[in-house]
Order: sequence, then C-alpha cells, then structure tokens
Amino acid sequence: MTKTLAQILLKLKETLADQHSLFRIQFRTPSTLKFILGIFAALFVALMAASPGLSQSGISLQSHSEKYLFGEWLRFEAQFESQSQLVDGHIVLQIEGLEELFSFTAEIDSNNHFSTELFIPIDLDPPSLRLINFWYLVATEDGNIFESDLQSIYYDDNRFEWLQLSENSFSVNWFAGDQIFAEAILSTAMEAVQRVQQVIPLPGPNRVELYIYPNQDQLLDVVNSAKIEWAAGHSDLAQDRIFLSINPNAESSLEIERQIPHEIAHTMLFEALGENAYLQLPAWLVEGIASNAEMYSDPLYAELLSLAFVDQSLPSLFALCETFPSEYSAARISYAAADSFMAYLRSEYQVIGIGAIVDAYSRNDDCMFGLEPLLGKNLLELELDWHASEFGEANFGSASMDQSISQILILIMLGLILLVWRQRANAN
Repeated sequence: MTKTLAQILLKLKETLADQHSLFRIQFRTPSTLKFILGIFAALFVALMAASPGLSQSGISLQSHSEKYLFGEWLRFEAQFESQSQLVDGHIVLQIEGLEELFSFTAEIDSNNHFSTELFIPIDLDPPSLRLINFWYLVATEDGNIFESDLQSIYYDDNRFEWLQLSENSFSVNWFAGDQIFAEAILSTAMEAVQRVQQVIPLPGPNRVELYIYPNQDQLLDVVNSAKIEWAAGHSDLAQDRIFLSINPNAESSLEIERQIPHEIAHTMLFEALGENAYLQLPAWLVEGIASNAEMYSDPLYAELLSLAFVDQSLPSLFALCETFPSEYSAARISYAAADSFMAYLRSEYQVIGIGAIVDAYSRNDDCMFGLEPLLGKNLLELELDWHASEFGEANFGSASMDQSISQILILIMLGLILLVWRQRANAN
C-alpha cells in the first residue's frame, strides 16, 4: 500500500474544512506552530508505518529560487533529485503576523523540476514588508515524501530602489527626493518624541521604520489593510512601521510636521500600553493625543468646528468612542473635534492628567463612565464643559442661542438613555 502527498493533503484538507485550493491552519503563538508542525510529522510517521515504502530517503533538494514582484506575484522554483519520479508537490507558507499556514499546489515536470506562481491578490495578499517563511513538500509515485528545511524571504516593496537614513530609534526609507528631504523627516521624527511627551508622559519608541511614498496611490498599494482612499499615513503598530505619503516639494515641510508626529504618537502609545490596553482606548482619545502632538495642524479645524456646532452636525464624543467615519468630510470634523477636546482636557488636567485618563481607560473600556472614578465626571459632562469653553458667546458671535440649547438637550437625552441602560445592565 502506498500513499502520495496528494492523498496525505487531501485527508488534511478534509479534516481542516479546506476551502478552494487553499488550506489554512490557525495558530496563535510560535509554540502552537511547533505543535502543529509536530502533528504534521506525526501524521507522516503514521503513514510511513502503514506503508513500509514511504520514507524521505532517496529525495534531495538540489537547488531552489524564490522571486516576487511586490503586489503582483510570488514565484517558487526548485530542482529535486529522486530515485523515483515526483508526482506531487506543494509550497507551504507562513506569513509573519498572520495566524494561518497556506499551501499551494506546484507543477512538477519529468525532470523533477518544481514550479509554482502565486498571483496577488487572487491567490494571496500578504501584508507589506513582512517575513514569509516557507518550505517545499513533495512526494514520489512510489510513496516517498520529502519536506525541506524552513526557508524565508522578506516581502519588501521591490518596485523601487530605496535609500535609508538612520539615527537613534528611527530609520527613514525613501526613494523620491534628496538627502535634505530625508534629513528633515528624520529630524522631525526625533523632535516628535518630545512633542508627544508634552501631551502625555510616555517613553520614547524602541524602534521605528518610516517608509515615505511621494503620492497616495503608491501608499495605498502598500497599506492594503487601511482601505481609506484619503489616508495620508498609516501605522503598522505591531511591526513598528509607519507609512506616509509626502511629496518632496515646496510644501512638504508642512506635511512632515503634521503627519510624522501624529503617527509617532500612535506608535508610542501602542508600545507603552501594549496591544490589548491600546485597543481599549476610545478613538477620540487616541486621535486627540495624536492631533495635539502635530507641529502643524489643519488651520481650518476651528472654522469647521464652529460651523458644525451651529448647524448641529458636530458628532458627540460618545459617537467617536469606537471609530471615526470613513467619509472624508465627516472624518475631518471628527478629527477637529478630537483635537479641540484634547486641547481642552490638557488645559484642565495638564500632562499628568492626560496620562491618568489614558491609564483609566486602559483599565476600564466603558467610554461614557470610565472616567468618573478619576475625574468625578462622565464623558457627557466633560463634553458639555468643553462646549461651554469652546463655543461660548464670546467665540460664537451671531450663533443662535436656541441652536446651542438644542445641542445640549440632545446630549442630555443621550446621557439619560445611557444611564438607564447602565442601570439595567447592572441589575441583570
């Protein structure tokens, strides 16, 4: 009785409820990955025991090559030497940061040459700038199998010839613009640490890689997880990478002073708190801190806020607890609101107070009432105080008092509804 690799994988696919030509095995830690690979080994040993002819002897990997074009294709080729004809082959991939193993079928010719090409994103869409671990798996017509050693390639954006400039914790990677442009980015990144620390007491980052693209289209090709067409920057927090769209032109200094401190604030918060605590923070808090760290902010924020308050389109802070709108105009007003509210909190509670607010939310993710034990006020009460400070008569001119009262009544109604909901939840 003999078994080919195709039969082995078919059994695995059936067990793991495979979809299409791809099977996936969930794992969450390196130890879990080792355990799963141990299961693979145990299955192979069991199959060998059932079939005396099934062994790895007589097969060797003579050579192999791996090539790719970022965002388009990955190609794997290998030459095997075997006493018998190879009839089945697979490439197995494990991508840094993802919780799956991926297996793809390869073509093998009469000379035991192995080849397969994966088209992105049809077959696979790996996150940018990640390590891809892989190994070759083949079987002969008489049941022998071979599993290669673990190999790795780094999935870099190889569409461009990158330059790099590094100092302290920061490395700037760019391909458009001169050395002075990169030096300005690096200098701003180091200065941004102090800007963030003026908002909240945090240690500096351990390591940050900045990748600078000259336009948004090229940026969005890389940041395939963001899916926001107007985004000018994105932080891959788990990998300590920041992707930015900054054109090296006469106006680049303003974008450098806006984007870089904003994204570094996200990175410093993430590193200081850890992923779980960071994800518990309200969106308005995270974005408010990042916006307040900017050296150059949107000059129209104040006007946008006043207009939104007058026409009653200003979002409540509670509506900005989970996420911000993806539509550009609504998102811009939301960022303006978060920036202004954070500025108000800074004036009231200073740097230490902002640190205490972040700590409170990292321990209690109740966005409306999580600050009551610390400040003696819930989010609604803080919002009303901010409105009184930001949109008082002295700042408002001809604004209608009726409209201001309507805004406050809406917020009070929202607070009452949330209070009743919390009391019912506690009763249950």
